[in-house]
Amino acid sequence: MPPSCNRQRDYGYCHESTSSENYPSTSRSDARSSMFPVHPRLDPHHNTTFPSSRKDPRVKSPEKRMSRWRATCSIKVQERLARVMVQRFFMVDRTRVGTDLHEEFQVLGSTGNIYTVVVNQMPSCTCPDWLKGNICKHLLFVFIKVLGVPISSQLYYQPALLTNELEDIFSAAPEAPNDPTSQHLRSVYAAATGKAPVDAALEVPSRRKPIEEGDDCPICYEELPCDSTKDIVFCEDGCGKGLHAECHQQYANNLKGQRKPVICVYCRADWKAPESNAVAGTKITEDGYLNMAAAAGIPEAAPYVSPSDYYWMYPELGLDPPRRGRSYYH
Repeated sequence: MPPSCNRQRDYGYCHESTSSENYPSTSRSDARSSMFPVHPRLDPHHNTTFPSSRKDPRVKSPEKRMSRWRATCSIKVQERLARVMVQRFFMVDRTRVGTDLHEEFQVLGSTGNIYTVVVNQMPSCTCPDWLKGNICKHLLFVFIKVLGVPISSQLYYQPALLTNELEDIFSAAPEAPNDPTSQHLRSVYAAATGKAPVDAALEVPSRRKPIEEGDDCPICYEELPCDSTKDIVFCEDGCGKGLHAECHQQYANNLKGQRKPVICVYCRADWKAPESNAVAGTKITEDGYLNMAAAAGIPEAAPYVSPSDYYWMYPELGLDPPRRGRSYYH
């Protein structure tokens, strides 16, 4: 064999006796390609066909939840849920916003304040507790009591809802009951917010007794009309009997002249003027909330409920009672 071939055999470059399978290439370019492989999309010799990265506009992507899903009901939510079962709330107004799955509820809380609860893809409330980042009791009241969401559901404590979840909630919601107390508070709220004239709120059924044929005015002793309540005033906080408005005015002026309180001529109860029946039972608090505690007959301070009052209801609600010693907020 010629020397040149021997020299090539010594260095492994003789093509007659070596192959790339036995002696891998050690060139710098091959080493670099093995360290940094070329992506198939950038390789001109790659024969694979890749799908287009553009999305088909006809295919709708699944709806995304605007907030993280909560798998369990937190202890704070359980505490507020227990308050919903102990304390009393009133729904004084309900409005559907447009044609979307969006409703607003005006809720009278345990202190008499009116809060706006919004149920849509991002449920919310205007109360201070919700503004601190909590799922408040007013929102739970709307979900559980008004819309009828079962306690076993995971939807009422979610910070965000999907469209199909809202559809299920509203479609299964019961009709609003015809409660006389709620009707009265709704009329007061409508009058206080200007949605209805004040007279409409004053004509809400109360303790007024119907005037029967033969009833006389206790002051002028003239017969009272039994077919109309025009120019007739009633004792709202006492016996509920009526008399002529003009006669009562003369009677009240006489008592005021003697510096005596105005009382009912029938039962001697304190007389409440008709113009102060409904709308005067409302006021605006320092925080800017409409308060209807006087109209609802509840104290402006939230009633204290001891922690022991909560524990009995946790098993009935299917919830685990919180640890002893936790602080409870009212």
